[in-house]
Amino acid sequence: MASPPPPAAPSAPTLKDEGNTAFRASDWPLSITLYTQALSSLATLTAEDAAALFSNRAAAYIHLFQFDRALLDTTAAIALRPDWSTGHARRAEVYARLHDFPAAIASYNAAITHSSTSPATLARHTSSLTLLLALQSSLHQSSLTPTPINYSARITALEKAGTTDFVQGGSVELVLRSYEWVEEGMRKVDEDVVRDQEGFRGKVPSGILDLCDAILTDPRGFHIPPGNDENCPLGEKLPLQYQYDIQVFANEKFLMGGLRPAEIVREFDARRKKEGWTKPRTALAHLIRGQILMAFVEEVTGAHLKSTLKYRFALELLVEGAEVWAEVSDTDRGTTFRPTFARGVKVALMLSLLEGWSRAPSEEERELFSLDEVMQLAEGIMDDCIANPAQPDPENATHWLAAQILPLVHAARSIAFVLAQRARPPLHNPSSSPSSPPEPATQFHDPGLSLAASKMYATAASYLPLDDPERPTCLFLSLSSALRAGGLTIEAVLDLASAAEAATPASEPVFGPVPRSYPARQLVRTVCAKLVEVVARDGESAWGRALEPQLGDLTRFQTERARLAAALSAAQIPPNQVKLIKYHERIPEAGDGEVWFEAKVTFEVTPSAGGEAQTLSVYYQYHCEEGITTTVNINYGTDKTEKTTATTKKAGDDSSVREGFGQLWLGDRKGYTGRCSESHLRDVMEVLALDLGKIAAVSSAAEKDAREQLVEEYCEAKCEADVFPEWSPQDNELIKVMEVFIPPRALHKFGWDLSFLEIVMWGVDFEWSQ
Repeated sequence: MASPPPPAAPSAPTLKDEGNTAFRASDWPLSITLYTQALSSLATLTAEDAAALFSNRAAAYIHLFQFDRALLDTTAAIALRPDWSTGHARRAEVYARLHDFPAAIASYNAAITHSSTSPATLARHTSSLTLLLALQSSLHQSSLTPTPINYSARITALEKAGTTDFVQGGSVELVLRSYEWVEEGMRKVDEDVVRDQEGFRGKVPSGILDLCDAILTDPRGFHIPPGNDENCPLGEKLPLQYQYDIQVFANEKFLMGGLRPAEIVREFDARRKKEGWTKPRTALAHLIRGQILMAFVEEVTGAHLKSTLKYRFALELLVEGAEVWAEVSDTDRGTTFRPTFARGVKVALMLSLLEGWSRAPSEEERELFSLDEVMQLAEGIMDDCIANPAQPDPENATHWLAAQILPLVHAARSIAFVLAQRARPPLHNPSSSPSSPPEPATQFHDPGLSLAASKMYATAASYLPLDDPERPTCLFLSLSSALRAGGLTIEAVLDLASAAEAATPASEPVFGPVPRSYPARQLVRTVCAKLVEVVARDGESAWGRALEPQLGDLTRFQTERARLAAALSAAQIPPNQVKLIKYHERIPEAGDGEVWFEAKVTFEVTPSAGGEAQTLSVYYQYHCEEGITTTVNINYGTDKTEKTTATTKKAGDDSSVREGFGQLWLGDRKGYTGRCSESHLRDVMEVLALDLGKIAAVSSAAEKDAREQLVEEYCEAKCEADVFPEWSPQDNELIKVMEVFIPPRALHKFGWDLSFLEIVMWGVDFEWSQ
């Protein structure tokens, strides 16, 4: 007997209905699976049905924060039904969730344009656009005028509304504990400090002790309430209480710098042997905690060097005291000398060093904030957390987070930061004088160090509670470092980016909007946008492709520099005739085309026959060709500066100095986006050496005129062909300030025809900036 035929597969309409049911039940993964099954018979679907399925699946992806996959589906829906307003509105929703407001506004406007036949749809899309514009304005205003958060009031309101579930022992509870600790310490200062005709007076023990604990627990909770005294607000009472503590405990001499921490501890040890523990312990606690509070105030006000000095002084007192009183009971030593307190001060010092290094305006000032010391502190903190782990406190759910987890997070993140900096060694301008601004560091990243930084950032993120606003930042930093290392597949990049986006909203009800515009996220979003284009074009086959390192890598840079040196040597150009005189770079903003990195290197060439030195610039552009392959484009030309010496100058005329830069794009017939092979790069370097030799030998006036004529004719031909529509052949000023070397023998040697070259002109007032 023949077996019964297998049941027929569900039809696309049935799968769509089941997907809609799962969607309404908030089962987003199941709805995606069902919509995907329905789309498996795409060839048999009408354009309307297929577009609806893509749009519905995009909506499910949005709920899972898989925004790039949602963009792929909205692109497919719009391609099938360009005039369907829902497809454009769905894409606008994706961009809005990514905080890409220009793209979201453009998509909503497109949706409104295609909604003219449906008043209800038009009203819905118009309302969405209005809400989006209001959100954009609100976020902009909050970034301009940030206001302190009343965590107590905000959390109470959320609890009453029942709109959020807090992580037990998480960051919300921790910042609330710190906030309330500050409230208690400030209330005590407000009550204790009294100003009268004779001056002021306070009380001890003072509220500064509580304030110090709050800062080391979670500095995000620190704030200065207005206080109850209109004539003397708390902002003025706090330093008065600090001064009072110094006077009462006779701690002035310890702050004059004449005694080392070891000597100070020995003096307090002599006092405690004579007087007992109570008074010396209280005086030393006020000395150490007062320094920590003042260090925090210095850091907040931007005085990072003073901040690190105060933190270091407090830490040295703690270390000396722990050694001298190692056999003394914890009760006698007091809470200031508990191990987790010293660990918190190490964390504060480490973060202050990093902040000072990051904000230092010059390399000289950065040397005051040693990254080697940051690494030593970070490694010491991690070792201490492993060897002496903090114990959970049943009465304080946040103690474990503050004393054990956050120190590990800060240590891992600090190590990652240092590794990332070491992955991008600086290249200084050899001709810079000590007084001139430092040249920016290169962005050629060492893949191994970048990968190590990525792993440490990921470790920091894994330790953080789900409600901590720093968690998505760590995830984006990890992914951006991994992109610089290379090796991730397209699917892995989009999944990791989705995880980072998904981590963002959890903390926002309490901590406020998490910033989206910082370099790590911008790099991730730029790469993801390009990868979406690749997958949209190539389909499923693209998911498994691996990316090469983004923004270049140090090995490649060193290889190119060695290749240039070899080419110069082959051209018999003495090394002392060519020197690097300038290095500039730019990392474009997100969405700035395909360019990931640009660098302009200027050489000064001294003619062997004497005369005025000339310059030649090499211009590097690193691209991620089709989102997969990092390509290198090198062009070269000379800089020429023309000074206008007219005696009359019109108002607003800033043309006293004009600079033009002529470039030869070495690519294929499609332009500069062509891939440069290893042999191509070698050819480029040889041509560069030939031109350096031309400059060094001082070309004849006839050859120079011939080259200029060739350039002018070429530009005129391009303008007539509408390649340079914004420049006219009559724009002689641009032509005049541009000079490009095109040695005919080089063109013949490599078989290049002029049609293979693109000459790009940068106009007047061209200037490189970071």
